[in-house]
Amino acid sequence: QKIIQTYIRIAKKGDFRCNEHAGGLLKYISKSEILLEIKKVSKRIVDILNKKFSLYALDFIISNNGNIYLLEANTGPGLDWNLSVKENEIEAKKLIRIIIKEISRRVNLSKNTSEKKAVVGR
Repeated sequence: QKIIQTYIRIAKKGDFRCNEHAGGLLKYISKSEILLEIKKVSKRIVDILNKKFSLYALDFIISNNGNIYLLEANTGPGLDWNLSVKENEIEAKKLIRIIIKEISRRVNLSKNTSEKKAVVGR
């Protein structure tokens, strides 16, 4: 399992909501910027789920005193389609390319497996 996209959402001053439509800011970050504790918790969750080749999002919140909480896990993570922000468009396209590549790999894997079964079945 690997991390393919990371971002943080920051609430506007005086508010707790982080959603862009509520005035929050979405900022993409590199994998190296992810807190070590979040990486550790994410790894434990991935190991427990044990779902190979799955795509999901883990949403965390960090409290004002630094505690980390898992809010939810999404099996159908969304993309930020607010394409008026160029960075959203770039990151959405990156994620789409990763998904297409994985689907293509699976189709080819399945195709090869079927062909092998057909040969064995003669």
